[in-house]
Amino acid sequence: MSGAKRATFAVPACVLLLVGVWLSGLFSPELEHAWTGNGTEMVISVQLHPPQPNQHHLSSSIQEALSPPNLKPKFGLTSWPRVFLLGVQKAGTSSLSTVLLQHPQICGGIHSQRYDGEGNLRAAKEQHFFGVSGVGHGKAYLRRYAANPDCQVLERVDTPVFGFDGTPSMICDQQAQKQMKKLIPAEIHDELRFIVVLREPVARDLAWHNHRRFRGFLHPNTTTYKEVVEKTLSTKPGAVCGNLAWRGMYAAQLRAFWKRFKRRQTLILNFDTLLTNTSDTLRRIANFLNIDFQPWDNASLPQNGEFANKLPQSSVREECKSLRAFFRKHNRDLYALLQRKGSPRQQPPFPPFRNPCVA
Repeated sequence: MSGAKRATFAVPACVLLLVGVWLSGLFSPELEHAWTGNGTEMVISVQLHPPQPNQHHLSSSIQEALSPPNLKPKFGLTSWPRVFLLGVQKAGTSSLSTVLLQHPQICGGIHSQRYDGEGNLRAAKEQHFFGVSGVGHGKAYLRRYAANPDCQVLERVDTPVFGFDGTPSMICDQQAQKQMKKLIPAEIHDELRFIVVLREPVARDLAWHNHRRFRGFLHPNTTTYKEVVEKTLSTKPGAVCGNLAWRGMYAAQLRAFWKRFKRRQTLILNFDTLLTNTSDTLRRIANFLNIDFQPWDNASLPQNGEFANKLPQSSVREECKSLRAFFRKHNRDLYALLQRKGSPRQQPPFPPFRNPCVA
């Protein structure tokens, strides 16, 4: 950004903890983690951006909420989000989040650099707060909801409004779950509600590969899907989101999550059912969250366009068969797990995944 000034300074290790706490409460998340270790010192590089006149027109309430000297919202128990869409990636979570955030009883946190087409700050689906190294304390998270006028009625009793976080990597990220358990006050743990959409793991993996190619993370001529599959099958699965095999091992992910939160707090949705029976699914979600269904009475899921460089399914048929064979036992484990007692009464039937290798 033109006109930006850079200030670089060193902080002795003995005061690093105090500086970290202060920074996590002062700067936005984009600045909280802009530091790297160097021996016994920590070098902190902070990008200072002077105001840009007429760049964006913000309401006075949002300007006040996002201005560090004026960040004094009420950080009570009611300020914490209660609704979390945990995953999985490439399973319609963006479309579902769009519908959820249209409900007057659900509001999202506002990032300091997320704008709509008219230059106004907008609520973000994905907060990506938990799971980041050095996440700091919860006030940095709550500021995002304090900045949204729709969230400023969180303490209403007659028609409650619930904060929403739709970061779809949280179901596979055990570090994020650990931080959620630690930072969110224990008094409200039982009030939290979690939604997870599961997609057939091979179809999800191919969609994720297409997404990365479309976004430029993979070169279409040097990283083939065959190479990705061979690496996935030759690597020992580890419980980290970067491991593609782990991303499709849904039963293992759910078991790990339910060690921290209860099964009855989690609504598990089948991706295909979400698409083919949207109205019933939304009705179950409304009942699960104890909110009014009427605003979703005529709702439909937004459909994303096809990626320009999408791999034809026929061109990856052999890779599909190999991955399907790998995930078969994990899918069976999932079906058995979902049959056990303890699910919420709004839990819809979960049919077996369809064969993704059949055109």
